[in-house]
Amino acid sequence: MKATGHEATKIREVTPHIAPATEEGHRLAGLRIRDYGDVAIDLNWERYFGTVQAQATQALQHPLAVFLGGNHSVAVLLIEAFNERITGQSGVIHIDAHLDLVDTFQGHRWPPACTARRVLEQSNVYPKHLTFIGIHSFMDEELTFLETHSEIGVHLAHDVACLGVVAVAKDVHMQLQDMDAAYVTLDIDALDLAYAPGTGTPEAGGLSTRELLELLWGIFAEIHNICYYVGE
Repeated sequence: MKATGHEATKIREVTPHIAPATEEGHRLAGLRIRDYGDVAIDLNWERYFGTVQAQATQALQHPLAVFLGGNHSVAVLLIEAFNERITGQSGVIHIDAHLDLVDTFQGHRWPPACTARRVLEQSNVYPKHLTFIGIHSFMDEELTFLETHSEIGVHLAHDVACLGVVAVAKDVHMQLQDMDAAYVTLDIDALDLAYAPGTGTPEAGGLSTRELLELLWGIFAEIHNICYYVGE
């Protein structure tokens, strides 16, 4: 499912040029993928949010659903749809440069800076179920929030570089090992701006593409019931 026409067009344009095999040499020729199409842009936000959630619920009938493109705040709706389909407890793995934990930003409750805060307000998500990876930018309000919610997992980009991908992936698994499912949400600005210079909020000192790929491999290897969202 693609959130905007421009992004969807580019994604579909490059897909035929990707070799049908993994970098380890495993063939993907028999892999079946269903494209549910785009979510049309709608300036009526209440109606638009409802449409996104309804279409996400449809896609989530499959064991692995991937949502591509769009402002990262759309993850709030996707995670809510995900939790409606999950029986039991679910965790959220948030890969990002930022914590997105402020309550309001520029007078609004729904910007990307508030994504994780809105997710924590959902009935099936608790601070102990939330873990961040790749963080390398903070706002003062977020640091204050973390001081009273120490059960949230925070793995800095610095941790990935200094402790290693394996150690971080292991910590994430330990935190979420009792979860029945996990949702992975990825904001592209988790990558260093050398790898993703076009993002709207670039931050120096982020992950490399190699580190990100290895992190995803490590997470998928340990936590099997995963929904995956790629953010802005």
